Amino acid sequence: MNLETAEKRRAETRRLCADMGIAIQPYGNAWWIHGEGVDLVAVDLAWVRPDDLRPRQLATR
Repeated sequence: MNLETAEKRRAETRRLCADMGIAIQPYGNAWWIHGEGVDLVAVDLAWVRPDDLRPRQLATR
């Protein structure tokens, strides 16, 4: 992935998260992405796909 494409994908991930009310916080050398039904850690926001941001149901134990 070239630098321009990566920057576009990072911006798209930030926009989608803002639209969906999902927080993005630094987490060491990665990003913690969390909101209702969404909880993941990504090294680079460019690799986060829209499907990754789809809310999931919590499993009961």
